[in-house]
Amino acid sequence: MRSFSFVFLILCFLISGCSGGTHIESKPILYDFTEPYRFPFEVNDVRTEIEVYNPDLFQQYVFHYKNKQTKQEINYILSKVNE
Repeated sequence: MRSFSFVFLILCFLISGCSGGTHIESKPILYDFTEPYRFPFEVNDVRTEIEVYNPDLFQQYVFHYKNKQTKQEINYILSKVNE
């Protein structure tokens, strides 16, 4: 019984130590461009990736427009560099 209490005490100590964490400040990602709306084929699958290397200096937006049946795809890549 004594060893169970000791293990429980150590477990509580470890859990409470890990729950502190660090606070990460989040910034909004703003962009001032418009996405294309006309394509040479019918688009039925759209996927967007946003890569933020440094929110104050470099952001990259990758738009994937695809037709699943014909396998046609356009990848529209925009890079935003703040100076």
